[in-house]
Amino acid sequence: MSGKKSALDFVSTWDWAEIVTLRARQQISNDEMEVKELQERIMFILDQAEQRYEDYKIRQQFSVPAS
Repeated sequence: MSGKKSALDFVSTWDWAEIVTLRARQQISNDEMEVKELQERIMFILDQAEQRYEDYKIRQQFSVPAS
């Protein structure tokens, strides 16, 4: 695997566990509103990871290599 990072590299182990749990709940739910709320939570987690990735890219632009 290459050293190139993506937004998925910034999803924590706890967040992955929550996403898996939320997806499982979506699969068994018959409540359309609950499914929508679960999907919104998943998207929120992934949006946070995307923001951490964008912050990482900005920090990389301004970081000074160790000598």
